[in-house]
Amino acid sequence: LFSSGRRLSYKKGEVIQRANETPQGVYFISKGYGKEYSIGKDGSEHFKVLYAPHELFSVIWAYLDVEQNVYREALTDSVIYRVSAEEMLAATQTNPKLLKEVTMLLMWQMHTLKARVENYSFTSAYDKVAYRLLYLAGRFGEQRKDGWFITLESRHQQIAEALSITRETASRMIEKMEKDGLIKQDGKGHFIIRDPSALARTMGVEEVMVTWPHLLDS
Repeated sequence: LFSSGRRLSYKKGEVIQRANETPQGVYFISKGYGKEYSIGKDGSEHFKVLYAPHELFSVIWAYLDVEQNVYREALTDSVIYRVSAEEMLAATQTNPKLLKEVTMLLMWQMHTLKARVENYSFTSAYDKVAYRLLYLAGRFGEQRKDGWFITLESRHQQIAEALSITRETASRMIEKMEKDGLIKQDGKGHFIIRDPSALARTMGVEEVMVTWPHLLDS
């Protein structure tokens, strides 16, 4: 469906959609990552959602005709395909296999959004950062000999913005985890979670691992 749509290329940091702007269609990320955020009254950026390859956005608008007060921006150089809402809706109505595929994509995105909400339920900065790293490993982790390598570049500032804490606080928590041998950094913005279950136990709620069961295979 999307390969027949318009192919769009974006550079890192380029805005794809602006707040309250009527989308030009439904978007499928073929390559790269995107982020969704809003701008506060003081001009600060409020992180909302991270989009990964093979995910969709502007689907809510397509189905409910609801515009959102958010910006969508390329987090990395990206290739995105776009089709009109009418084309997508018509195709899913006549192609059960396509409808199933879109439904599975939406269920996965709902799952990750639920995890984002759960992240905010923790009160201590340590637990917030620890869960964020487990979240990133769950979504973008690649199992290696020394642990789960998070393929998406995740700077301290980005983690802080996602959790609404200061960069200094995020860095202190990360340094503690690294000192305790729970994680490693490669100096290029990537993390390695040595043992996800061990990191979860430091939070006192190892049950959070059920959200990302594949990490238990380490």
